[in-house]
Amino acid sequence: MSNFDCKNKFKPDTEGTYIKSFKEYQSLHKKSIEDPQAFWYEKAHEFLNWDKSFTKVSSGNLKYGNVKYFEDGYLSVYQNCVLRHKEANPNGIALIYEADNPEEARSVTWLELSQQVQLYARVLKQMGVKKGDVVTIYMSTSPEAIYAMFACSYIGAVHSVIFGGFSSDAIKARVLDSKSEVIFTQNFTKRRGRTIPMKTTINKAIEGIDFVRKVLVYGRVKNIKEEINMKPNRDILLESLLEEFQEGGKYENVYANLQPMSMNAEDPLFLLYTSGSTGKPKALIHTTGGYLLNAALTHKTVFDIRKGDRFGCVADIGWITGHTYIVYAPMLNGVSTVLFESTPDYPSITRYWEVIDKWGLTQFYTSPTAVRFVMSCGTDPLKDFSLKSLRVIGSVGEPIGVEAWNWYFKNVGKSRCYLVDTYWMTESGAIMISAIPGATTLKRGSATLPLFGISPQLLVKNGGSKSIELSMQKKQRKFSEIAENDQSGILTIKGHWPSITRTILGNHKRYLETYLSPYPGYFLTGDSAYRDMDGYYFIKGRIDDVINVCAHRFGTSELESTLTLHPKAVEVAVVGMPHKIKGEAIFVFCVLKDKHTEEMVIKNELKSLLQTSISKIASPEHIVIVDSLPKTRSGKIMRRILKKIVRKNYEVATYGDLSTLLNPDSVDSIVSNVKKILH
Repeated sequence: MSNFDCKNKFKPDTEGTYIKSFKEYQSLHKKSIEDPQAFWYEKAHEFLNWDKSFTKVSSGNLKYGNVKYFEDGYLSVYQNCVLRHKEANPNGIALIYEADNPEEARSVTWLELSQQVQLYARVLKQMGVKKGDVVTIYMSTSPEAIYAMFACSYIGAVHSVIFGGFSSDAIKARVLDSKSEVIFTQNFTKRRGRTIPMKTTINKAIEGIDFVRKVLVYGRVKNIKEEINMKPNRDILLESLLEEFQEGGKYENVYANLQPMSMNAEDPLFLLYTSGSTGKPKALIHTTGGYLLNAALTHKTVFDIRKGDRFGCVADIGWITGHTYIVYAPMLNGVSTVLFESTPDYPSITRYWEVIDKWGLTQFYTSPTAVRFVMSCGTDPLKDFSLKSLRVIGSVGEPIGVEAWNWYFKNVGKSRCYLVDTYWMTESGAIMISAIPGATTLKRGSATLPLFGISPQLLVKNGGSKSIELSMQKKQRKFSEIAENDQSGILTIKGHWPSITRTILGNHKRYLETYLSPYPGYFLTGDSAYRDMDGYYFIKGRIDDVINVCAHRFGTSELESTLTLHPKAVEVAVVGMPHKIKGEAIFVFCVLKDKHTEEMVIKNELKSLLQTSISKIASPEHIVIVDSLPKTRSGKIMRRILKKIVRKNYEVATYGDLSTLLNPDSVDSIVSNVKKILH
């Protein structure tokens, strides 16, 4: 590959890539938009094996949120993700497990994966799990968690994976919402060498939930004396149960001939909860056929997947990145995939680079937060590593920024690897905008161009400036597309695509109101974007009240409602502030009942409240105690003012019209308090 030219562009090497040229990309993308029926029919048969082929590619529309793909087709997740690769290469490596302790690393062959998935499936069947039942998985990123995920799909159950860092309250809300009767967990997990209880968290989470019938506990940490409080008749040690289904075991012949279920393409595959601006996390439903197809296609296209590749995505399986690009996409494409349980700096700051060289990874996919962190440690940690196996490096979770892009490209990619800055979300199921090796000329800081079936549109309210960033509102309004380039606007996707989430569990009205009703005919991403003169997209950030901390999204309403549970908190406002490592950090403004209360004690209690109720990742960067919050006469808190202040914009004249404020004096007081903290 050549270096960047004078116009800040990096031209691709097309040798051996799935897409051979920009012209080919343009032709395929045009077909996917103008003749989607033919395009997706071809790709569905290229990437998936069907038990019963479909006669209809897609139906439905965004108005009613009733989109369907391949609705009369049937296929087996296990056959597509495991069995066909086991039959072709039984001793090839399927899973690469990088445990928290590098000495505990191990690999799993396709044959071993197949055997374990079948055992886990028999266990679920013995537990009375049926097609359509929701099974909760609260485990670290490990082979055992993958066995549980595929075991669910083997028998037609729906899995709900919960991020291992969530608190018991967050888990409880998800179990109650999904009505999950069976839970997979583990006794402990390891994080930076520390032993962290998981079963204890589950015990607290499901206390008082009578419908939870079984908790299957994997012994992740062996030879530990600490009690994990197993409840008789409900909690079962997974290893002992598995032994009963193996040769010579009690249930050896029970379900021995259990066959993988052939699923309708529109059957639910999994639930995944995501934060929203309304406070209550929402369970997005992804279905089987369309999701699997787009996972496989985007993976092969964006990461230049070839036979024998070893794919390294260092996310957590509790997020959509882990679902799609740790589990399903690599398994569909038959390549080895990394399960990374640790952190980039444990046991040393060289951990990422050790993993890449040790396993000969061909792709490396991480978040801008992680890139900024390793970047802050300098280039010395990289000097003893060749990273020569890498061909593509990627970024996900938030815009990476030019400085981090340059460092990542030069020092990890060695100025030769293709860098894909991918844009997508839980709701999309797969990458929507990204560069394509062999086709796209890169630009620093740009997600570049849309993938197949994706038609991005920038929208603006009629009568407004074409470059204005509009706030999201629930009510429908008149709008128009921005046809010209070199413009900014609300980023939407016109129409639908196979992996689009179908609904929110138990609340289709909320699904419509959140994504589809604000701009009829368009899917609302919740982000604003800039499209340059070449048609390249630059993501500018959220337009709703969601804070992206280390690529984890938290709704401000969810955070605020949690903080107001504190008995001394009268009012709370939460906004996001820029952070060099995290991307965004949480900044809390709080009004107390008693002005004479010890502020430091309250701040610590508020911080602890977020950590225990939501997640340690939700811990605020700063908490400011104020006398009052800036409000309109109707009682609405003016968060736009607070956002400017935490970005060190202290010029009141730039805050816009303050004539509607009930208490304009509050602004000067808040500015003074914030200055003391940030300077």
